[in-house]
Amino acid sequence: MYERQHIVAAARGDEPMDTIIKNVNLVNVFTAEIYPADIGIKENRFSAIAPYHQGSPAFEMQGKVQIDAKEKFAVPGFIDCHVHIESTMVTPDMFARALLRNGTTAAVIDPHEIGNVLGMEGVEYMVQASKGLPVHILTTVPSSVPAVPGLETSGAVFGAEEIEKLLQLPEVVGIAELMDYVGVIKQSPRMAGIVQKRIGPPGSE
Repeated sequence: MYERQHIVAAARGDEPMDTIIKNVNLVNVFTAEIYPADIGIKENRFSAIAPYHQGSPAFEMQGKVQIDAKEKFAVPGFIDCHVHIESTMVTPDMFARALLRNGTTAAVIDPHEIGNVLGMEGVEYMVQASKGLPVHILTTVPSSVPAVPGLETSGAVFGAEEIEKLLQLPEVVGIAELMDYVGVIKQSPRMAGIVQKRIGPPGSE
């Protein structure tokens, strides 16, 4: 657990940073600019950024560790906002390793495919296997298991009751893509019950 007071104190210059990344090319996604800067890190949080003016940082920071990042770029971690890990044919830990190599630090997953095969057990496995990874993996509950009732063979059928239980799992942030949009439009009992569910105590709609 980090202490915000130390992060603020380091930003003021009252405490040394834990790490300073010096002379890095900062990609500012808010202003659409790239410019050299020093980045101060305290308790694993960005505490201060000192842009360069005429070849020198706007202010000097003291730090226990200094990293020379000349000719390198600092960018925010990317977010993959919808992915089926099962399609990659690897487990969540191996998936996370591949993501980090390309700058992605968070992913929102839809374990629809494993849900189709193993049902709730498969979704629970994906949630459990995604814990403690260097990539923050958030799970959405597959809404259409199976996707086309009556036209495919699946290992499970998710209705409102199953969706409600899965929404209580940790790191679950909502219901995944509604593939059975016809059922939503026609308000079939199954899909109408599913879209009514939300994260919260069982029975809360």
